[in-house]
Amino acid sequence: MAAVSLHYGENALRRSQEGTGAAKPHDLVTSWTEDTTNPAEYALPKPLDLSAAEVAKIPVPGTSEYPTFVGLGNGARLWSTRHQVAVRARDAVVMVTGITAKVTARTAPLNGTLFWPYPSDEYRSQTLRSAPLGSAHPASDSSSGSRENSPSTTFVPVGEVTPLYLGVDLDSGSPAVKEFDTEDYRLKGRPYFAERPLTVKPGEFSWLVLIATATKAHYRLRWVLEYVAQGEKRRIEANSFAVTPGAGRGANQSRPVFSAYKRLFVMDYNSKKPRWRSQDPLRYEGG
Repeated sequence: MAAVSLHYGENALRRSQEGTGAAKPHDLVTSWTEDTTNPAEYALPKPLDLSAAEVAKIPVPGTSEYPTFVGLGNGARLWSTRHQVAVRARDAVVMVTGITAKVTARTAPLNGTLFWPYPSDEYRSQTLRSAPLGSAHPASDSSSGSRENSPSTTFVPVGEVTPLYLGVDLDSGSPAVKEFDTEDYRLKGRPYFAERPLTVKPGEFSWLVLIATATKAHYRLRWVLEYVAQGEKRRIEANSFAVTPGAGRGANQSRPVFSAYKRLFVMDYNSKKPRWRSQDPLRYEGG
């Protein structure tokens, strides 16, 4: 399955400055990429009523149209999201002093429509094993079809760049990111930047993978990056996004309660061409 990413350009970022002096928006160049490779479970707040012909036209996972389609219905990823952030300093040393999750809304888990791309539990396990966190390089993906218009083209590094995995548990109420253990899938230690700011020298490139998790509520939020350049404190706010847990009493981090949703669509890979099929959420028990 091809990697799919949503690229946020410079006009999708909010910049502000604390302190005195004129803001210099180009002292730190960033490229924010929402990694939508896998998993690709999405929930929508409202039931989606479609005819059989309309269901057949729903974009399948692995295409750039799929996240766009669910986004139009205010859809949210289930359980976790990950953003790959490319950071480069231009003319002066930049010190990244903090990255936080700014929550703008907290509501009950979305339970209108569920898009479940796994025809069986075994298929889901195989899919997740084949798509590790941060597997796609933020400067190398071109599957979205708009790479030439994306700032990610300015972040082609020389040699290997090891990503720094950071995350936040939205249910904890603590907005500051911590180091994220990709083996155990958990956060470690104290807030990361409280102990060690990230220094980026002119021309240097840093690659961050930011992970936000939720198991109790639906959240809409945006990442906020704070940094110091030329002695002044500044900040960048990225585009807003959402994450929601599986709905239903008894839902866990690997499977929601299907009957909690009003509409359910499941991928069928056994047909001649992979496609979505409508299922009765009250009767569907998974593959």
